[in-house]
Amino acid sequence: MKPHTLFLLLSSALLACQGGSDTPERTPGGAAGTGGDVPRTTGTRTSERDSWQQPDVVLDIMGDLTGRTVALLFADDGYWVAPLVDRGAKVIALDPDAADRQALEALRDQVGAGMLEVRATDGNTTGLGMREADMALCVNNYMAPADRIGFYQQVRLGLKEPRQIFFVDMKGPERPAGVSPYPIPDINTIMDELGAAGCTDVASRSNLLPYQFVMVGQDVHEVPYP
Repeated sequence: MKPHTLFLLLSSALLACQGGSDTPERTPGGAAGTGGDVPRTTGTRTSERDSWQQPDVVLDIMGDLTGRTVALLFADDGYWVAPLVDRGAKVIALDPDAADRQALEALRDQVGAGMLEVRATDGNTTGLGMREADMALCVNNYMAPADRIGFYQQVRLGLKEPRQIFFVDMKGPERPAGVSPYPIPDINTIMDELGAAGCTDVASRSNLLPYQFVMVGQDVHEVPYP
């Protein structure tokens, strides 16, 4: 029998986590936007922060990370480094802030040799080589690049197919302790911007985490289906 083709959407991973999607996947259109300074999440890993950040929920969506390289965009104080390494990922932590990079460097001995690389960026270029990482994660920093569309286009060039970029960010005005208010577009606008950056498949969930949505932008990936 001639094989058919199945479009394998990353939304399936989102759907597999606690039921159906409240924001349907779609092919996004183009929308331009500019960013500004974003107040950073403060504090290191604590039970209080775990209660709203819920890294296990996010990493379950990202799938099996064993042996995979994850680009951690705007890595901040390194909260996400240990959860990623615990799942078997190697982390390339990218950050423009010298104090953040110093905190990240201090984590290298804790997470094990060869599991964390810290790189300086200027906030508008990624610091990634072509197809260097398997996927990227950006938490509470979607707005950080001044040219968001251009920046996420660059990120995609640094990722292997299907060029998955996972985003976690605030879905409303309410903020947990330690996070200052900052502007962020609505989910549909973000999806359009990721479409303009080249993502052909974007899906989101806003009911998995108490304050945040989870979104993934990637290329549509075709696999044989008998």
